[in-house]
Amino acid sequence: MIAALAVFALTALFAAASDGPYLKEIARRFREGVVPGIDWQVVGTVAGTVFFGRTIVNSRVLASMTAGTGSAVSVLSLFIFGFALPFLSGFIIGSHLPAVGIAGPLLVPLLSGLPNPAGLVVALYMAASSGYLMSPAHVCFISTVQYLKADVSSSWRMMWGPGGAGLVLGLIFWAVQVAVNLL
Repeated sequence: MIAALAVFALTALFAAASDGPYLKEIARRFREGVVPGIDWQVVGTVAGTVFFGRTIVNSRVLASMTAGTGSAVSVLSLFIFGFALPFLSGFIIGSHLPAVGIAGPLLVPLLSGLPNPAGLVVALYMAASSGYLMSPAHVCFISTVQYLKADVSSSWRMMWGPGGAGLVLGLIFWAVQVAVNLL
């Protein structure tokens, strides 16, 4: 996608005929069209949000939340590693993939020996995605609110319905998977 967008942007910049010297026309298009068209505040916000998310992922904050829970497979440990941790990680980081990357390695050892462990992995993804969708650190949310100059709190409250529905469905799915595997 990034390569396609780059080719498209370069084609738009270089393809049209010019009235004067070609390189001067390209420089003019860049100076008058590209640079003023960039909303630097949105770029800074996105960069700051990504920096925040990467800092949290690379710190030991979320990993320290899981210390001392033991290794016995129980409903509590499956809830912590298979649902609560991915949800909270997705919510804090504003991205679902790092949330899965944090919680996945902690959940997988608990799944060995269970009759149907794949459903619990799906529940992990559902929890991480719900946290991501409800997160105020979600890059798309932040950049959209900033670009449209919308009210952050009312816009964020609008995400609670769909994100909350996903969270409730994920929790129900998780409970069914625990019942299938432990009962």
